[in-house]
Amino acid sequence: GVIDTTNVPDSIMKSGEIDGGTYAIVAGTNAKALLVNTAVMEEAGVTLPKQPTYEEFFAAAKTIYEKTGQQIAIPSNDEQSMLFMARALGQTMFTKDGTALGMPDDTVALRYYTRLKETLDEGFHVSPEVMAESSTNQLSNFAAGKEWCQLTNSNMIVNTIAQCEDDVQYDIYMYPTEADAVQQPIFIKPSQFYSVTKDSENPEIAADVINFLTNSVEANTEALKGERGVPISSVVTEAVNGVVDECTGRINAYVAEVAKVAAEIDPPFPPASAEIGKMISDLADAVRYQEITPEEAAHSFYEQAAELLQKGAAE
Repeated sequence: GVIDTTNVPDSIMKSGEIDGGTYAIVAGTNAKALLVNTAVMEEAGVTLPKQPTYEEFFAAAKTIYEKTGQQIAIPSNDEQSMLFMARALGQTMFTKDGTALGMPDDTVALRYYTRLKETLDEGFHVSPEVMAESSTNQLSNFAAGKEWCQLTNSNMIVNTIAQCEDDVQYDIYMYPTEADAVQQPIFIKPSQFYSVTKDSENPEIAADVINFLTNSVEANTEALKGERGVPISSVVTEAVNGVVDECTGRINAYVAEVAKVAAEIDPPFPPASAEIGKMISDLADAVRYQEITPEEAAHSFYEQAAELLQKGAAE
């Protein structure tokens, strides 16, 4: 009863639940997004629907590259890209109990790794060397004018736009989906969670702090200002929208639009997911550097991931 969740949607509260029990309160929400430079798109004579299919996205990317030289980059440093492809096809990354993959075969993995290779072969994807450099550069490739778009998280857009020239023209589109999608892949994602350990000597005080961060208009308008993502309290969100900068306001509006169509988030990932995410990235690098084929990468992913999950379940 210490933490007031009256103004928090049930869908957001459920993301912190396991087997009906609340284990965490969401610090803020965000969603996957496609940040685009609209001036570059206009220069190339390209338009996109607010949520393009990958085919539409790649066709636009090819034209933009041919006319402007700017490229794209499909993220490979975590499991998110593959996750979205799986969700669009009505699958999950992992089963609810976390003991197996939620994909019946390597079809999704093959689609993911094939796209990495084909976009690179066609020239409109940045080279693996440039991708490696971008991970250590303070200036993003989007701000540097090397990439006309970014597949990113909505709460990371503020930092990207802050790096750009003041007159940058941009828009926020929804993350791409599949042409043969059976459901909406996008979901509202917790940016962080607040939890109180069971060993806390002052659980009520800790809970009161979480309540303050969640429901205090002053704390959110004077200090946090959406830095942890869109506030989960509708009352706080409305108040914050009146004080944040233009970019944050546009992000908040984007997340609000996504919330209207978002599908339910996947079940909590198992402990092995971190190791599996690294494996996906390592295999992606191997495909990009032409050390293995997409078929080999997909097969290796499926076998190794299944083994890691089974091992984790046994432990």
